Amino acid sequence: MSERNANQSVLPQLPDLRLGVGIAIAVFALEIVWGVQQELARGTPDSRSAGGYAAALTFLGAIVSTAYVLSCIARYHQVVCDAEGWAHPISPRKAVRFHFIPIFNLYWDFKWPKEIARFVNWRMQRRRMSGALVGALVLVGFVVGGFLDVSVGLAIILSAFAYISRCLRDAFAFRPVPLELHSTNGLDATSLPNWSA
Repeated sequence: MSERNANQSVLPQLPDLRLGVGIAIAVFALEIVWGVQQELARGTPDSRSAGGYAAALTFLGAIVSTAYVLSCIARYHQVVCDAEGWAHPISPRKAVRFHFIPIFNLYWDFKWPKEIARFVNWRMQRRRMSGALVGALVLVGFVVGGFLDVSVGLAIILSAFAYISRCLRDAFAFRPVPLELHSTNGLDATSLPNWSA
């Protein structure tokens, strides 16, 4: 199989972020409906129950958006695990599972993007992706989504995922890595005298 065909077989496996944008828009609309219903019912006897359906749907939207984010994370790791010549240290299951460990998940939001960035930078033999930037965006997205606004938090996380997708597309579109570098032994392009960037 040629490298071009291999690239085409990997790219469709990346998450479709349009679905996430749709979820964010739907949750945002539900939040607006919920807020309007509460304002209209303010001062009336049934003000405590105002917006009940919208609130329930917003909560359901938060659950769906969290499941979507975790499925995207698993998909990214599956793509990298399947890459030829790379031994990825994080399985898709591990990538998702460690998000459920309290306190540790704060570290994990930076660890898994760093490993994807290592792959992208290895594949392109130059610094193309920043794992710290992705980690910061994911952490801020989870905090904003958990404490302030689910749709805004999801939008922040989707911006990080768009960056990951762009970097992975660039990495897979780049020329193949020489066989001498088909391991994670710390070699890079500068260690090979006959390989130019």
